[in-house]
Amino acid sequence: DFRGENFVDVADINWDELLPQKKFFFAKKQKKETLFIFDDNQDHLKRILHLHKIGVAHAIFDDNYMPGVGPAFSVKDACDGTGHLRQ
Repeated sequence: DFRGENFVDVADINWDELLPQKKFFFAKKQKKETLFIFDDNQDHLKRILHLHKIGVAHAIFDDNYMPGVGPAFSVKDACDGTGHLRQ
């Protein structure tokens, strides 16, 4: 459990340590079948790129604001067709 007093950002977790290499096939399969749920108002694109890098295929984002609205880049921003990235 990485919530509350034990909080660790998903990008800071050592997934290879959490899911040992000797069980690599299981770890790879487990990551592909894991659903990450984000409610952290962070840049969705950065989260998606990180999840892809570690082999996770499924994510749900709370606070998926309309394009140009909200504190962070959202999936709707990515899909609106304008190509505008926030800095």
